[in-house]
Amino acid sequence: MKQSSISYFKNLDVLRLICFIIIFCRHGFFTNNQLIETTYLESWRKQYFSFSSVGLDFFSVLSSFLITWLILNEYNTFKEFNLKNFYIRRILRIWPLYFLIVAIAYIGIPLISSFLNTESPSLPPIGWFLTFTSNYYAGYINENFVFFLLFLWFIAVEEQFYLVWGFLLKYFNNYFEHLCILLLAIYFVIASFFSTPTFPSFYDTINYIPNFVIGAYLAKISITKTNLFTKIEAMKPNFWIILYLFTLGILIFYNRIFSLHFLEPLKHIILSILFALIIFENSFRSKSLFAFGENKLLSYLGKISFGLYCWHGLIITLIKKGMDKIGHIDTELDVFVFYPIISLVLTVGISILSFELFEKRFLKLKQYFSAFK
Repeated sequence: MKQSSISYFKNLDVLRLICFIIIFCRHGFFTNNQLIETTYLESWRKQYFSFSSVGLDFFSVLSSFLITWLILNEYNTFKEFNLKNFYIRRILRIWPLYFLIVAIAYIGIPLISSFLNTESPSLPPIGWFLTFTSNYYAGYINENFVFFLLFLWFIAVEEQFYLVWGFLLKYFNNYFEHLCILLLAIYFVIASFFSTPTFPSFYDTINYIPNFVIGAYLAKISITKTNLFTKIEAMKPNFWIILYLFTLGILIFYNRIFSLHFLEPLKHIILSILFALIIFENSFRSKSLFAFGENKLLSYLGKISFGLYCWHGLIITLIKKGMDKIGHIDTELDVFVFYPIISLVLTVGISILSFELFEKRFLKLKQYFSAFK
């Protein structure tokens, strides 16, 4: 079979950016003033911005779709899949910036604390970060450590997925649908019968199995052009308008909807299906409703979204520590205007420098391990 005619989904870069913005809405409003917690704006933010964790759901569906598409496309073209090169490409994309952040924490923090003659904050044993298992440390041992280091938990989840999913598709690709059913069954058994207030933790990879499976299945039906793909492709514009409005409604009333206990095991399934359809609309409809990829600035910001995610925690940490150091008491204007804007601008700035001066050096090496040269 020939390589798929689609090798790059230009609209999806902006969807990555949207994922980051959703996540940023959770972290970008921070304060050291407990009185802010009682204000109307903070109450409103907690009520209508409580959906910010779904940015992770969206990103994991998107990541799974793209990764699976590349693997299946390689199978279709060459009748085989080079697992080693797949792992190397993932390493070149993730590891340089990931370990730079780890180095800043484990080398930079003690040095700065020594220079300032202040007590160094406690850090988790570094082995959790070297093995990409920090999500389990945060989930089951202690999540109260350096704020910007905590952000790496989701990268650990992603790396665990790449490791396992790449292996499964290398040796069990002929059982693709069976793998999806098995993984979903594992999720439902744990979520429905073994779930407790402390297990599985928010940080546990188990929670994100539906996201990865549905994203992967979207890639499967898309690359093989199944009947389901054809039916979705034939949907009228009104269907897609309703889909976006329905998804927006789910996000706005996220707290109220998913406070219903019986919906908890279905939460990730519902969100993943909605996000998968949005990815479909942006990838395979000839006239996408928004055509995000036409905007070069937004597309570029989407390309550096990994850096935006990694660096925004450090920027927020520095601003917060700086304000605490000078004894500044936050006002509502600080929390809801100045801090978010300053944090976002600085995050974009350092992410651009990181991408252009650091990450690109490693990304260029990916061409030597690509199946399509």
